[in-house]
Amino acid sequence: MGPFLLNAVRWLAGGQTGKVGVNTSLKDLCPLLSEHGLECSLEPHLNVNLGVYCCKAYSDKEAKQLQEFVAEGGGLLIGGQSWWWAWFSPSNF
Repeated sequence: MGPFLLNAVRWLAGGQTGKVGVNTSLKDLCPLLSEHGLECSLEPHLNVNLGVYCCKAYSDKEAKQLQEFVAEGGGLLIGGQSWWWAWFSPSNF
């Protein structure tokens, strides 16, 4: 999963040199990005001065801010799992 995440964040950055912000709920992602040369910081909330923001999909608290961030050219990586599908499809694991 590591190479996928690195490629996704690099693609979202689109060659920009801006910092990658990682929501504190994904704190294990920041060391992975830093180890591979990406400037990264843990952020409790979206900071509009970032080039890319990574967060979970389980809350809509910052939905409007996230939409504006992307509309203004920011990269957004949102992660989540289809728990409903996984629960009813255990044979797929």
